[in-house]
Amino acid sequence: MLKSDFLISFQDIQLRSQGLTIMEEFLPLLIVLVSERYVPGVGQVTNTDRVRREVLHQLYINPLSHSEIVKALPKDHCHETGVEEVINSVANFKKPVGTNGKGLYEIKPECLREYSPFFYHYSRVDQSKSEEQQRKRMKLDKDELDVCPPLPPLPCQNFKNLAHLLDSDVFIHVVRTVIRRTVSHIRQIFSEHCIHRVCKKINT
Repeated sequence: MLKSDFLISFQDIQLRSQGLTIMEEFLPLLIVLVSERYVPGVGQVTNTDRVRREVLHQLYINPLSHSEIVKALPKDHCHETGVEEVINSVANFKKPVGTNGKGLYEIKPECLREYSPFFYHYSRVDQSKSEEQQRKRMKLDKDELDVCPPLPPLPCQNFKNLAHLLDSDVFIHVVRTVIRRTVSHIRQIFSEHCIHRVCKKINT
């Protein structure tokens, strides 16, 4: 799958497609392993930090009511989400308009820089929606947004060596292969998803 002579090794079009799909799934896994540290015990964060980030990324896609936010968040063993502790730090409340309207929470402008398109709880649909919102916001105010994902928190002691995955020969080979295939412009052996994720890891 990672051979430089990919076209020669995999003449079958279906095998090429399968290999590309595997690569598109493998690269996000590497991103999660290296940079997804918003779990107490993995990164130097609290549970409040974790919930805050969950709420922030839900609101980045579109404004939500309180009940919609609660529904989107995972619950602990006491059936609590922790949303009450963090909602005012990431969102402004917009009062309902009319008798049938409902109050919505909108993400605060100063929190937009904390958004990451690689947030690991996003589905593919959510990720596409969030990236579309990012493009719209950049058109409105390019100075307020940064296209680079924010730096992750420091890892805890037991996970401090995970970042060394980026130093390995295998990782460097993966990056080099994806870039070479992208330059080739042959659609069967590269995708924008792959090069986007490789650039993310280089930035990390």
